[in-house]
Amino acid sequence: MPFDFNGDVLLWMDYLPKGLREISIFDFVTKKKELLLSFSEKDGIISHCKLMGTRQALKIAYVKDTQKVLYYDV
Repeated sequence: MPFDFNGDVLLWMDYLPKGLREISIFDFVTKKKELLLSFSEKDGIISHCKLMGTRQALKIAYVKDTQKVLYYDV
């Protein structure tokens, strides 16, 4: 499921068997995919992922369990 695209980087979540989810990015400049975060079914709801910053200092924000806003430094 695509979440965000900033013109250079696409951010999405894959829904895998057994409740596993993976957040990845694809950099269109370097043509590389990178797995950022993995979640199990025990991690609850993950939603509203957003790219922030520049390619050199890229971060993502996401919402966990509809209450907590978390940041991840790529």
